[in-house]
Amino acid sequence: MQLVGPGIGGLLLGVLSPAAVFWTIGTVYLLAVTFTARLPRKPIYAYMRGPDSHGRREGHAGIGMFREIGDGMKYVWRDPTIRMLIGVNFLIVIVASPYTQLLPGFVRTVLCVAPDCSSKQSAYEQGWLQSVQGIGAFAAALVIASSVTGGRGKMMIFWGFLLGASVLVFAISRNFWLTLPIMLLIGAGQSGRMATGQVLIQTYSADEYRGRVSAVWQMQFSLVQLGTFFVGALAEFVGIQIAIGGLAFLLTIAMVVVAVLLPRMRQLE
Repeated sequence: MQLVGPGIGGLLLGVLSPAAVFWTIGTVYLLAVTFTARLPRKPIYAYMRGPDSHGRREGHAGIGMFREIGDGMKYVWRDPTIRMLIGVNFLIVIVASPYTQLLPGFVRTVLCVAPDCSSKQSAYEQGWLQSVQGIGAFAAALVIASSVTGGRGKMMIFWGFLLGASVLVFAISRNFWLTLPIMLLIGAGQSGRMATGQVLIQTYSADEYRGRVSAVWQMQFSLVQLGTFFVGALAEFVGIQIAIGGLAFLLTIAMVVVAVLLPRMRQLE
């Protein structure tokens, strides 16, 4: 979807209108909600397991939602490996991901190749950039899927460093055609970071907490909005290129620090 979605969105925006894009997105969300509503309301294992010594059925069906959330948060905080993985991932997300939310303005003010850059022209160019990013993401996903088991901690550090360095070059570039291949590397870094991190937390989480740890992991998508707020505010003072590039530079330094000072991260398999 990252490969074809932005291209379709840019085409609809350029040929029709922003309203057409939002109607299409809304329809797809409606389909997703419809299919999700067909899932069982309670975990299947809550029905499959027999009663415990007190006559209650095993599983989490009788545990309140907030208690489960609290237990998951406590587990993440107590487990040093999971805490480290989620902390490093959240750092990458907050610093490197806001560029996606700021991309329309960046294309319009920095990269647009037309003399009189209209909203339709910038929409076309943004669609191309995000589609190329999708190609890089798809390629990285294939590499990870076919790679041998082992060294995933080092891979996580590598993908984070690649993402930071790529976003830094992206922020420096003022040429649309030069930025296109850079988006390949950004897509690869994003996809590699997400896929490798997801495998690691699935591997190192205890069975009974795996679902809740995954839920905490998914909070990264909310953190993107938080990071965008701070980057946007910073861009008002120093400019969008310096704001994005400066934080990307800090990310590359942070990943070097993680590689040097967190041997536990390097040792994760």
